Amino acid sequence: MPESLNLLLVEDSEDDAMLTLRELSRGGFYVHHCCVHDADSLRAALMEQPWDLVISDYHLPGFSGEQALELVRECDSDIPFIIVSGAIDQETAVAMMRAGAHDYIMKDNLTRLLPATERELREAAVRRAQHAAEAYLRLAAKVFEGSIEGIVITDAAARILRVNQAFTAITGYAEAEVIGKRMNLLQSGRHDEAY
Repeated sequence: MPESLNLLLVEDSEDDAMLTLRELSRGGFYVHHCCVHDADSLRAALMEQPWDLVISDYHLPGFSGEQALELVRECDSDIPFIIVSGAIDQETAVAMMRAGAHDYIMKDNLTRLLPATERELREAAVRRAQHAAEAYLRLAAKVFEGSIEGIVITDAAARILRVNQAFTAITGYAEAEVIGKRMNLLQSGRHDEAY
């Protein structure tokens, strides 16, 4: 079954757009696309819906791939951005990559488009997963620090790795005093071992 792809195509040539779409379709993608050719229509399309990929020509009348990249990065820095151009020199291509483009492909060599697209979609998925994991960790840290319950994190040998503020307030131990110690430091000595 073809993989669905939401493609934002920045292209002024209908023929070149059709060649790009055909190459992706032949590669197994069901492509839903929007084709734009200036800053205003690009801005509007970026606000309209989320996109899996942006493919942009470099030379457009009154607009450039460099400007397109800048607008895309303002909207979402994780959308893969591939330059497909008929006339771009090596120096310009390298500058575009440094500015945040993920790849560049010459229009006369579209066979590279499919592997580049697949790679960039995989890498974008990894970036999204990393961002989600980082957000989850930030939330967990807020809960850990903001809890009014004393929380202790230990390793398998019951050595203390981390404590929250509530723990230090409840026990009177500073974090530096307990890190690396065993949990038995909290025993009062008033109860037998079974307790």
